Amino acid sequence: MADADHRVYLVRKDFEVGVKSPEATLYCHKGELGGGFHLIAEGEIYVHHEDVNYCLNCAVATGIVTDQRPNLERGSRILPSPSPIEPAL
Repeated sequence: MADADHRVYLVRKDFEVGVKSPEATLYCHKGELGGGFHLIAEGEIYVHHEDVNYCLNCAVATGIVTDQRPNLERGSRILPSPSPIEPAL
C-alpha cells in the first residue's frame, strides 16, 4: 500500500471539497444520474456545489474529480491558492 497514489484532483471549479461532520445528514446525489442516493458517512471527504453533494467515488464517475494529473494537461490546471507573502528580514 505504500506505493499506492490516493491523490484526486478537482476538475470542476464550481465544486468545493468538504469533510462530513456529525451534525449534518448528507446524501450523495448520484441518484440524479440513475445510481440511487446513498449516505455520506461521518468523516468522509466529499465534493459539493450549493445543495448538491457527491462522495468521491461518484465524483470520479461523473468527472467532477479525477485521479489523472490535470496540471500536466494544457488548459486544465486549477491555479493554486496564493502563497502568503514572507516577511522581509
